[in-house]
Amino acid sequence: MTILKKIENVLWVLLLSSIAFVGVIVLALQNGEIKKTIHNQNDIVDSLAHELYINNKKMDRILNSLEHLKNENPKAYNQYLQYHDNETE
Repeated sequence: MTILKKIENVLWVLLLSSIAFVGVIVLALQNGEIKKTIHNQNDIVDSLAHELYINNKKMDRILNSLEHLKNENPKAYNQYLQYHDNETE
């Protein structure tokens, strides 16, 4: 093998090694971004779950109040239902 062929082979190895190294760096950076995105998405899901819990508690209070109104004042309860079913979207 001539010296020029050996130098050419070494240069190819260096080039391919450099490309592989850059690929590893890019993957590492993407992995960090992916982890950051997953963390942000988890924060959003946690926040939405908390909001849903609060709204479910509010809905429970409203339904309990309506049940009480139905027992204590059926006429007012029926007026509410009439309004709710016909006057709101």
